Amino acid sequence: MDRERCSGTAAVDLLKFITSLHRNLCMPGIREPYVAGAFYPADKESLLELLEQLARKAASPKLPRRPKILVVPHAGYVYSGLTAMHGYLTLAEFPAPSVALVLGTKHTPYGHDYALADYEYWLTPLGPVKENLGLVDCLSSSFPVDNLAHELEHSIEVQLPFLQYIYGERCPQIVPLVAAEPSPAVAEQAAAAFRKALAGTDWLMIVSTDFTHYEPQEIAEKKDRLALEDVLSLDYYKLYNDIIKYNISICGAAVLLVAVCLARQLGLEGRLLHYSTSGDATGDYSAVVGYAAVAFY
Repeated sequence: MDRERCSGTAAVDLLKFITSLHRNLCMPGIREPYVAGAFYPADKESLLELLEQLARKAASPKLPRRPKILVVPHAGYVYSGLTAMHGYLTLAEFPAPSVALVLGTKHTPYGHDYALADYEYWLTPLGPVKENLGLVDCLSSSFPVDNLAHELEHSIEVQLPFLQYIYGERCPQIVPLVAAEPSPAVAEQAAAAFRKALAGTDWLMIVSTDFTHYEPQEIAEKKDRLALEDVLSLDYYKLYNDIIKYNISICGAAVLLVAVCLARQLGLEGRLLHYSTSGDATGDYSAVVGYAAVAFY
């Protein structure tokens, strides 16, 4: 039964991949929504209504300046949307940046483990979000450009409606990058590449990751507390070692290491804005996923 179920799931994923590939070959330069209607509402009015509900429920501390790096979760909005909104609201009172780097977890086996995308636009129910192809080209000497790595990946897509909600017509152009394998050495190389490419640019970095997966609430909170202590102390080597030592199942460990490394290099201060688990939404605390919003400023 398990083998049949896995085979069926793989077949469905393959069909979705082929369909997505065909669509983008027919419309090159446009990345259409993949998880609209699943992770968030597929129609504009319902999506805006949900985002407004989350904004009314969320509260964020006043920060002395706009965050340079924002760590936010990427589950379905009913699970992690409130925690994500706690992060995004810290941006609302400051001018919009000219570009937003959106670093996402790579959950799929398709494409390179670290990959930029070079779509002209990403579409959401709220409209198109334009890529900064000049910066993508600049960074392509450090990371491959591979749209296949982005076709069935949700971790970047789910962040875009939040950016559109906060900034509206001022929504910055984006530079999307997915990453799969955590490495302190690669994190250092990535941070150096970003600093070089972004010199003189008013930028924001969105880092899309969930924390512990499918552990009882008490264990998930304990593991995530340890990881967040490493994050807030800007110790990316200890974070990497603790993830391995304590089996902390942070899906976006690769991009989280980049964020912490870059924050350390820039001398930023970190603040935990909100933490929750999927159990807070479902009432089932037997096997939860952890979500955190962290600002570096």
